Amino acid sequence: MTPGESRPTHAAGPPGGASDLRFGLLATALLAALVLVVHREALGCWFASDDFRWLEISEPGDVLRSFVGPWGHGPAYRPLSRVSFLADRVLFGLDARGWHLHGLVAHAVAAALFAVLLRRLSGDAVFALASAAVFAVFPLGYENSVWISGRIHPIGLSWSLAALVFFDRVATAGRRGDTFAFLACTALALLAYEASVYVPVFAVLVALARRPAAGRRPALLRAWLAALALTVAWFVLRRWAVGSETLYPMRSAGDIVSIDFAAHLGKAMRRFLQRLAPAGWAVAAAAAATAWAAPRWLELVPIGALVALVGFAPFAPVTGGVPARFLYASQLGVAIAVGALVAGAARVPRAGAPLAAALAAAILWPLAGQTDAIARDWRIAGQVGRRVLDDVDRATPPGAGPGITVLLGAPYEVRDRMVFSTYLDAAMRVFHPDHPRLVVPGQWFHDADRRMAAGMMAATIDGDAALRAATGRPGLGCADARRALDAAGLDAFAPALAECGGTFLVVSQPDWTVRAIDPAAAAASLRGAGARP
Repeated sequence: MTPGESRPTHAAGPPGGASDLRFGLLATALLAALVLVVHREALGCWFASDDFRWLEISEPGDVLRSFVGPWGHGPAYRPLSRVSFLADRVLFGLDARGWHLHGLVAHAVAAALFAVLLRRLSGDAVFALASAAVFAVFPLGYENSVWISGRIHPIGLSWSLAALVFFDRVATAGRRGDTFAFLACTALALLAYEASVYVPVFAVLVALARRPAAGRRPALLRAWLAALALTVAWFVLRRWAVGSETLYPMRSAGDIVSIDFAAHLGKAMRRFLQRLAPAGWAVAAAAAATAWAAPRWLELVPIGALVALVGFAPFAPVTGGVPARFLYASQLGVAIAVGALVAGAARVPRAGAPLAAALAAAILWPLAGQTDAIARDWRIAGQVGRRVLDDVDRATPPGAGPGITVLLGAPYEVRDRMVFSTYLDAAMRVFHPDHPRLVVPGQWFHDADRRMAAGMMAATIDGDAALRAATGRPGLGCADARRALDAAGLDAFAPALAECGGTFLVVSQPDWTVRAIDPAAAAASLRGAGARP
């Protein structure tokens, strides 16, 4: 075959068996080493935001209830992810290193399964490994690989990719049990994360890439229809367990055909291009080499764009911004496009192998550098969070009994990385269980819609009171402040809290030290602070 005729061999992938196993083991070893090296700072990270929720409620009874109800944080149905957090709570307790290692392993497994699937479909190990390596280090995956709570995405995607590998086996050898394994993995993916509804759509793309023989098509169609029925059954189960609500506000059907929605998709695309920009010259060189030596590999660039759109589809209706965690599956498409260019460059006569290796290194190096820097920032943010919790415990006046403490300037984020968000109270209960007071963030007085913030404050106080009653701890007191919150909102809450013995602490930057401030003065400054319509 001449260089110009070189092409992705869509239907020439290995049928499975020992070849799949050997390649799978090699891919797993290489990609796990890559993930651990690039994300090494993550092993020194602490807990952040929702993580404190899972630390507090990870016990068998609560996890079992998540199979027949919400998962524990809003209207979402993800019981298998709750099992993952429970396992870490049992195995590692409050040691964040084990939790983070588990998350990195999940990310590496997803990358390895991606490599196995691509090699089966293309028959090209260079393409499979290059694409999986790009996926493993891409710097938009940090909320899934570094943030413990973001692990739900790698878990769901790993089961989804495993399902697709078995679906491809149905399309080729069709061994006994492959269809069952495909459906079992699909079910596990759905139980881990709702976005796994994309499995039937991805399965169609696999079938189109595979181009199965006529004799295999009936079995493939039956397997696909069974997966579609399973997905519909999951929707019914979710509605029964959680109801019709969604965790995030969703667009109406009319909005999806609007100019605003097109801009929403454009924003997601720009995030990928911004991360690829430092490797732009290497990507351009790989594209030029591919266009000369193996132009048929350029066909996979638009296919990669299609895969990225399918991966983003479950999140497309969500209003607001595009968090990095929403783009996790979309990274598969970007990785396919870049991996295809590296594989095409490998077809350059006589210099293909060293050229492909050099271009792959030139692409991966800046991507890995960005991911490493993000993980380092996350580690620093965690250090700040832990220090603030310890200082809050020390700064509480001696002899202070049960009550409410407002922490002004509580670090929601440090270096743009999450710290406490709305889980400051849970973090204090977990890491300072003997602390007598409920600690709430002062940002609710000025950084959020005041009606919503008042509701969050009320829910936090009521939740803490319920926990105290259940565990026999002394009640919070400050009933007048709680009633004032219901009657007049935050404006009345702050002075009422000051009058009933509430304490106010403030976090000073840039050293993140915590000190006590006069309750009356603090209450006066918070009255009406940052009011919004």
